[in-house]
Amino acid sequence: MHRSRISAAGLALLLAGCDMADCVAMPCPLPTAVEAVVTNAAGGPLPGLFVDVVAPFTTRVSCDATTGRCVVPGNGGNYTLRFGATGHQTVERRVSVARIRATMDCGCDAVTTQQVSLSLLPL
Repeated sequence: MHRSRISAAGLALLLAGCDMADCVAMPCPLPTAVEAVVTNAAGGPLPGLFVDVVAPFTTRVSCDATTGRCVVPGNGGNYTLRFGATGHQTVERRVSVARIRATMDCGCDAVTTQQVSLSLLPL
């Protein structure tokens, strides 16, 4: 049986040939719950761009200020996200992420990644 593995941040994801002995030994990776693209009103980059997850847990997510891409890892559920940038308004959005059962990767849960696009206006 051939197995292919990819490691990311110390977590291994079994891509093929899963058996339950391997599944017990490997933690499931945290999927991407929300992927956002945040820009200024002209569609350009925002210096100091951030996303705060306010619910169901509290954390700040780093974003690529050049592309405006922000990735929020997490599981299914309801999220409240606060988007902001230096000198720009702060916008809060509620996002619902569905959890699905993935069978190829040892029964790890997967989620339907929600896409969010928004522009922040200057203060």
